[in-house]
Amino acid sequence: MTVKGSRPTRSHRERRHRTAAPAGSTDVSVVLRIFACTGWLLFAAIAAIGAADAPTAFPSPLEGPGQPALEGSQLKPFTKAVSLHAKGRNQKALKRLAKAGPGPAQQLLGLQITYDTVDGQTLQDLQDLTETSPDYAAAWATLFVVAEGMAEEEVAYEAAGRVVELWPGSIWAREADEMQRRHVDRLVSVAERSLETEPPEQALADIQRALEVDPSNHALMLGQADCLIRLDRLDEATTVLAVIGDDPSALMMAGNVAELNGDLVTAMGRYQAAPVGTPGRDEALRRVKTRWRLSVLPSYVQGALASNQVSREEVAVLLVNLVPEVRAMGSGTVPLLTDILDLPSQRDIVTAARLELLSVDRVEHRFDPDRIASLPEIQDAIERLAALVGVPPPVWCGVSNVVSSCMELTVPVGGKDVTDAVLNLVHGESP
Repeated sequence: MTVKGSRPTRSHRERRHRTAAPAGSTDVSVVLRIFACTGWLLFAAIAAIGAADAPTAFPSPLEGPGQPALEGSQLKPFTKAVSLHAKGRNQKALKRLAKAGPGPAQQLLGLQITYDTVDGQTLQDLQDLTETSPDYAAAWATLFVVAEGMAEEEVAYEAAGRVVELWPGSIWAREADEMQRRHVDRLVSVAERSLETEPPEQALADIQRALEVDPSNHALMLGQADCLIRLDRLDEATTVLAVIGDDPSALMMAGNVAELNGDLVTAMGRYQAAPVGTPGRDEALRRVKTRWRLSVLPSYVQGALASNQVSREEVAVLLVNLVPEVRAMGSGTVPLLTDILDLPSQRDIVTAARLELLSVDRVEHRFDPDRIASLPEIQDAIERLAALVGVPPPVWCGVSNVVSSCMELTVPVGGKDVTDAVLNLVHGESP
């Protein structure tokens, strides 16, 4: 498969890579090592390469680990091809290189030469070469340089990793390591920006790409979990948060996931495990404890919570059970109410009547529990409850009321509406 892209200019390559050696200079240590291994013919070839004004955008095909050996008959045309390429005479260099026969070094030099004249195909051919010669460090270094110049960052990142692995301590390994750091920083930056500005699907994709190159980044993992929660993929979010462990933000997020799953006991445990002072910890604990308390209340209270249009009985039940401390308040007389004697909620109704949260007919000794509570009646009951527990009364939203913090109740008033209003009033939040 051909990977298409645009080549960097010569000035880009010269700016990105090593300074060319002065004409006539030779790396003596390299020469001596090669001479000891391959004899005077290879020494002559490398000396000629060093003497020429060779380009330094790429490593020499005979440099670094995994370099292939050249036979004596291949050295002269190979060396001449290097010299012609150094002078910019690429067509003649290719013709001379053809006389050096096949081989990985010849193929790599040919690709380095044609990189000046051929667009796109060079990258794919370099990938093919690294597949057939996986330990050829100079080929990986050339692939890394070409891929980065063509903005093929994923290819460049993988090739740079092989350079660092195969050729540690070299200038090419140092440049590969720097390229990898730039790539990671860019992906992390994109992911962080996406988390703030993009829909969760796009943000999650960007975060996962960044995590592929920076898998231990806890900030990215928290962002990943946040996206999964927003996408209602709660099991996956739980798995991610478990990997992070005892990070305070992870504990708070894990508590939230448990709440969304209806596991209130686990949610309480996660919130309690977060250090004191963690933002939102105390509020979350109050909320989940209230939800848990409501979840274990008797069935008649659960029925009031689920009611779509509350009756007077259900209002009394909710007020007393949402703020259970009111049972011990007040010293009013206990009214005799003949129409609640068989109701499981009679004690709650008596408490609401004794505290004058709801009116009763003291002449007929009736509470009228089944009648649908009117909106003014509910609002008055909540105001009386506020006075009883010592909190400011609610400011009700209305046509002429433009206060931003007003509390709104609209007909029909359901059990959840009353619950939210009372908990917001008394605890500053709703479950």
